[in-house]
Amino acid sequence: MPMSRVLRCGLLAAVAVTATACATLFPPPTVEIVGVELVSLGLTSGTAAVTLDVTNEGSRSMDLLGLLYELEVQGSGTEEEWTRLAGGTHAQEVELAGGATQRVTVPVPFEYEALGAALRSFLARGEVPYRVQGEVSVKGLGMTFDVPFRSRGILEP
Repeated sequence: MPMSRVLRCGLLAAVAVTATACATLFPPPTVEIVGVELVSLGLTSGTAAVTLDVTNEGSRSMDLLGLLYELEVQGSGTEEEWTRLAGGTHAQEVELAGGATQRVTVPVPFEYEALGAALRSFLARGEVPYRVQGEVSVKGLGMTFDVPFRSRGILEP
């Protein structure tokens, strides 16, 4: 086997072992929306302050450096109908002890056009099912890496 191929196989194996070790040491956090407050309104868009409870499901403490998120709401039709409400990044360092929950407030810009699905869902159900997914940047064991998360819940205005 040529040396470059051996090197590539070795690198792939090292990456796979590192990813598995990180997932074992830092299981994905759970993220739950616990509050939404309107901050500002413009002609076509606005900003909401979304309060999240981020729970460290692992036993090791972790330093959260920030998050990349995608927030979707369920439409009033089928359970498979999801509409993107907002997405973005938020940089805020938070130390999260093992098994602990930290409350974090994230400014979330939104377009009025995207609020239609949330409004229809609220009018049809009296609640707004949501799902939020993304990655949390974590610093631990002298390394920085991204841990994916996915969570669902219901906003009851």
